[in-house]
Amino acid sequence: MQKVKPAGPSVPTPNQHLWSLRKEGVTWSAELRYHGEHGVEAQILRQGELVIGRRFDTSVVAVQWADNERRAIDAGL
Repeated sequence: MQKVKPAGPSVPTPNQHLWSLRKEGVTWSAELRYHGEHGVEAQILRQGELVIGRRFDTSVVAVQWADNERRAIDAGL
């Protein structure tokens, strides 16, 4: 029988800050989280709380999506 080694403690991936926007007294921000072979997640936060997160295959597409979200928030959409 083969012994299975327990997984070590997971190390959180540091987020990469993309932008912050203050609109009507509310701070919005976007961050990227890298998930290795599973791609990159773009997260939109309102007052530091996650509102929406989407996974993409590349950081280029994730940044484009986050920038589109910033424009929508700034326009009040």
